[in-house]
Amino acid sequence: MAVALIGLVVTALAAITTAVTADVRRTRQLESDAQFRQLLLAGAADAAEHARSWGEAPEAQSWALTLPEALTERGYRVQMSLSPSNDPAKTNAVEVRVDAGNATAIKVQILRFVRAESEWKLRAVVAGESE
Repeated sequence: MAVALIGLVVTALAAITTAVTADVRRTRQLESDAQFRQLLLAGAADAAEHARSWGEAPEAQSWALTLPEALTERGYRVQMSLSPSNDPAKTNAVEVRVDAGNATAIKVQILRFVRAESEWKLRAVVAGESE
């Protein structure tokens, strides 16, 4: 009887340990996903701010978003790159690629800007491929 009871306790402890481990992994993933969403949002805001200084036909350019030290210490970074449209019919359009990443993953989004009424306006946000 005592052996059966010990076996039952060990089985219960193993099941609890497995459940807690899975919950910890899921929580870490949710935290990471939320951080990437915030970085992509910050990238979009920064691109919109940069758009104020673009002329009628901005040239290709790249820049990095300055992040708080707490994020850079954890390996996070955000790289932005502007590309004018390759379509001659769309000289008033540019795309900004936002790469938000750390040592384990990179999330990408494409921001499409159109020049209207003498200013660049964000018209579309497209989720890119994660790398």
